[in-house]
Parts: sequence; structure tokens; C-alpha cells
Amino acid sequence: LIDGRVLDDSTRAGWQSEIAHVPQAIYLTDDTLAANIAFGVTEGEIDIKRIETAAASAGIGEAAFGDRLLIVTPGIRPAGDKPADDQKRTVDVAQAFANGSDYIVVGRPIRAAADPRAAAEAVQATIAKVFPERS
Repeated sequence: LIDGRVLDDSTRAGWQSEIAHVPQAIYLTDDTLAANIAFGVTEGEIDIKRIETAAASAGIGEAAFGDRLLIVTPGIRPAGDKPADDQKRTVDVAQAFANGSDYIVVGRPIRAAADPRAAAEAVQATIAKVFPERS
């Protein structure tokens, strides 16, 4: 008996549907907090509203995200500039903002450029085109 109810073959499936195992060992991937919350969901399919709801339900919403989740996108490359040996998960500046990014991280295209200042200015020019109202 469990809570006064018989547990047998006819009731087992109902009980099993109400039970979950939540391991106490923490496992985080080398990715964003949102990707860790949506573990197993591809980046393009992550629903930010569901992430915020899940984080709030776990009691980490405001501590982790503040008033709302901010999206930071690393791996930014200038449009049309993706060497064959580059990372798989890269996007260009305009696509990152179209995907909803609040911030972008541009490293290699500037650091490895023959003229890093010119490379940085080119990225800034692209951002100005994406957000003409802020220029």
C-alpha cells in the first residue's frame, strides 16, 4: 500500500508517471546558462521565455538573469568570412542581432587581422547599419 492505495500491475504505470529522478550531482556544459537549462535542445530551438520561466521556477531567475535574460553571442565573424578550419557555430554580426543577441563577442576576426583597428571599425560599421536609429 502507498497512501492507502494498492500498488500492483494495474496501478504501477500511474504511479510511475508521477515519479521522477532528479540527480543531485551538478552537470554543466561549457555553454550558456540558457543552453544548460534547455539541455539537449538545439541553439536555434531554445525558447527564451521557457528558459526564463524554468529559471524563475528554480528560484534562480532574477539572480541569474536580472529583469530579463540577456543574450550574448560569441563566435562572431564578418559576413562571408568563415575559413574552412573555423568553428562550426559562428554567425555574422547582422545574423547575431537578428537572432536576438543583446551583446556580441568578436575576438579572432579582430585579433588575427592584419589591421586589428580596421577590423574593429568594420564590425562597428556593420553594427551601425543593423541599428541605424542608434547612429
